[in-house]
Amino acid sequence: MEARDLYHTFYRPTRVALDLWYNRKVEGLENIPDEPAIYVANHSRVTDSFLMAASFTEHTGKAMRLGAKKEYFTGEGVDNKGKLGRTSRWFVERTGQIPVVRKNGTRDDFNDFHDAVRETLSRGDSVGLHAEGTRTDGDKLYKFKVGAAQIAVKESVLLVPVGITFSEEIPLMRDATVTFGEPIDTTSVPTRVRMMGNRAKVEYVNNLAEERVAEITGLGRAHVFAEIYDKGKSSS
Repeated sequence: MEARDLYHTFYRPTRVALDLWYNRKVEGLENIPDEPAIYVANHSRVTDSFLMAASFTEHTGKAMRLGAKKEYFTGEGVDNKGKLGRTSRWFVERTGQIPVVRKNGTRDDFNDFHDAVRETLSRGDSVGLHAEGTRTDGDKLYKFKVGAAQIAVKESVLLVPVGITFSEEIPLMRDATVTFGEPIDTTSVPTRVRMMGNRAKVEYVNNLAEERVAEITGLGRAHVFAEIYDKGKSSS
């Protein structure tokens, strides 16, 4: 017997918790397409994915499945690999999140990820990803890895840039703004790019997504890839 999907069960309490912690604002709702799409956002805080997904579901009533590091699916995504690790594994599995191999991934790993994204889109759900590949310090926008753009081009779906920004620390509540940018039509690129082949098309779409997220957030582009986040080295 297939396990029940608990995405919508957890959506409401998650949204309530976020709104207790943040003064959440959502902009660019008119840019959310009716059809399933891939959404790519910057990533500086643990709550980013939840803010993006909750804002999307609040507006559409539909699910946004998130790319989550594969360690969560093996119970190794948190410090405590016992009960807390098992709980995180149960959560990501029962809410339909998508495992991502963030470091030293193989072609088979990417193919598995691509298959999972394709299946998610075919069910009518959207996919939310952090194309920087890891959590960053938030002072700049790091280069986007091409996986999201590659899949969006291959599956001919819209790629939607999302910017997540926060106000400075205040005593009780800070602003958290989720901005959905203009979707990128991955089936329509300049002729000169299309003539250069599929790789050039993917790189064009990926660069455009990064450019739009940078514009939304006001972050400068680092033009280098971020190092995979190591919580053992972070004080946040």
